[in-house]
Amino acid sequence: MPLISVIMPVYTVQDYVATAIESVLNQIDDLELIIVNDGSTDNSQKICEKYLFDNRVQIHTIKNSGLSVARNTGLELATGEFVYFMDSDDVLRNGFFELIHSILLNQRCDGISFSYEETNDEDIAEALLRPVTSITRNIKRNKIEILTDLMHECVEIMAWTYIVRRSILIKEDVRYTPGVLFEDCSYARFTDRFFSAL
Repeated sequence: MPLISVIMPVYTVQDYVATAIESVLNQIDDLELIIVNDGSTDNSQKICEKYLFDNRVQIHTIKNSGLSVARNTGLELATGEFVYFMDSDDVLRNGFFELIHSILLNQRCDGISFSYEETNDEDIAEALLRPVTSITRNIKRNKIEILTDLMHECVEIMAWTYIVRRSILIKEDVRYTPGVLFEDCSYARFTDRFFSAL
């Protein structure tokens, strides 16, 4: 069982998906990348298939059903101890999962929240060259403190800003709601169930 399952929904992102995939595969070996092709209408599927030589990569194609269904499909297929939902136009800086890996193994945590950096297409190559070498803040929180932070909007809740223990999502039946726009925000309503399980 891999430590981290990276779930990457893909829908018509042929200009970005290769960079996103490579940024995942340049991380640790102890992961699986589950690509859920949500009925792309461009060359995204073919681009993804070029990475099947790596045994950490699997591709599943579904009829176009939206981001929530694609993420839920990936979660059902995941086998990792932890789950990370990544958008197919995002990238991970080198060394990111290596730092996360040591925290997940050495500290008994059920999830990690982290910040992100926005960049444009022209600056993406430069951003990838700057590896993550340290953690600037390592703050442990109990569930009451986390819920308080969420209520005061001190914690980011977008899907791609945290890694969470898969067994909690499965046990508490936490899923994305199909057909909801800005589904990252709708995920917040499940946080009370999530943290009550911690």
